[in-house]
Amino acid sequence: MEKVIVIENLTKEYKLGQFDGGTFQSELKSRLTGKKDNKKFIALNGISLEIKKGEKVGIIGANGAGKSTLLKLISRITSPSGGCIKIKGRVSGMLEIGAGFNGELTGRENIYLNGAILGMSKAEIDSKLSDIIEFSECSEFIDTPVKRYSSGMFVKLAFSVAAHLDADIILMDEVLAVGDAAFQKKCIDKMNTLAKDGKKTILFVSHNMQTIKELCDRCIVLKQGKIAFDGKTQEGISHYIENKGENTFERDEVSMTSDVRIEAVSLEENILDFGDALEVSLNFKVNNKVEDMHIAFTFTNEENEKAGTSVTPPLGAFEESENIISKTFVIDTKNLPCGKYTASIAVVEPLSSTTLNRLDEVFNAFSFEIQGVEKTSAITTEWQKDLWGNAILSETKIKDC
Repeated sequence: MEKVIVIENLTKEYKLGQFDGGTFQSELKSRLTGKKDNKKFIALNGISLEIKKGEKVGIIGANGAGKSTLLKLISRITSPSGGCIKIKGRVSGMLEIGAGFNGELTGRENIYLNGAILGMSKAEIDSKLSDIIEFSECSEFIDTPVKRYSSGMFVKLAFSVAAHLDADIILMDEVLAVGDAAFQKKCIDKMNTLAKDGKKTILFVSHNMQTIKELCDRCIVLKQGKIAFDGKTQEGISHYIENKGENTFERDEVSMTSDVRIEAVSLEENILDFGDALEVSLNFKVNNKVEDMHIAFTFTNEENEKAGTSVTPPLGAFEESENIISKTFVIDTKNLPCGKYTASIAVVEPLSSTTLNRLDEVFNAFSFEIQGVEKTSAITTEWQKDLWGNAILSETKIKDC
């Protein structure tokens, strides 16, 4: 099969710290302080890969792994520090909301602008205009300047433009996370249709493993600027989950004892129908003996409000050990409204009836979405809503292995 992207020993470095843009100021600062600011961040470190025509490639990895940088280099938004990229065909895509759009122009004018950038004639764009507008669901606002669009409208129009114009390679960077669930499904169906005949190649960056699984037939896992895995999608997802490591978590190290350390978290499914239980697998290590402990899962909604917390029953005592302990928990979500959530996980040890010792806590440990028709509404009570959220969830169950 024909190769459309060939990457050889690609490297991208960024300078850290403030950039003043002037050689005189930089030289003066160096002479006054006797120091030179040589700190660099290596976003991509000598990667090589080949992508063939018609492939649907998912690119996953932790924040800062180099995913977005790779797409920006392929799209020529930025230049490499070393190595080379060979591309055959027109490249189009969405690397961030509104990228490639002029805010002062209308939706219709931006369609023509994007088509012209791709080298299409006015006649070619005219032939696709009605399909683009219809798919975007923005016909009512198509002659309104896009600076007045909501983020959801931006995504819908930008995706529609990228999917319908004559590009050979389509790049998508976590953009579907903004659209509503129905439009996300519509986009995935469209991308599957585009790739079916083998004419279009799709590179898709996402933290949503379910979407990667549905769309992609190949998965590349990036870790610290290098390729950690390149192969079948399910194997790539498993590799990523099993090798996430503790450094991918956000922690407040000062307030933790580190007697227990959360090492990895994975979900059975991250898109649930309303009322379905959430199944979470947790790997942790015990560094010092713990007499008793509970694990609390706190969920935050898209408005950054605490929506609810579910706490396990006592897990018992644990001795210090070098071995990793694995537990799987089943969490009742029926009192959570439909929507997208992120979860923080706290490991706590009761010191008294009112005091808890925080052994470990990780923030933004995982995300999930609840879809479908709500059959009940969330319950509110006069308890510690500022700490635990409004919804009371039933006790988390421990799954027998």
